[in-house]
Amino acid sequence: MLYLLNDTVLEVGSAMNTPSEIANQVGAASLDQLLGLVGQAFLRDPSFARNSPIQARKAALMLLLKAPTQNGALFITGPTGLSARLASIDLILLFELKGLQDGGRLTSAEVNGRVWNAAFSQA
Repeated sequence: MLYLLNDTVLEVGSAMNTPSEIANQVGAASLDQLLGLVGQAFLRDPSFARNSPIQARKAALMLLLKAPTQNGALFITGPTGLSARLASIDLILLFELKGLQDGGRLTSAEVNGRVWNAAFSQA
């Protein structure tokens, strides 16, 4: 399963193979708590998804388990604090972005233009 976390496409595996530690955390937390937890990681490191891929995959899997119809999350820090948005992204688009990423051609501008700006203009 693919998940877009800010500007990075992650392979999170299957929810069926979720480690018990992650499943327990997800079961005990609300979606807002999970968004806050993942958001804290982005506050510490705005490139969290790229710089900490193992932790980012765990974070994405937790979000996916809590909101299974959403396969993308955007965390933005600003003067008013942290904001988080979830999105349901077309799988074909996710695979295209993954191909660009694997080829070293995926940029934040590309992701913003094809995903986040489009998602928020429809909201």
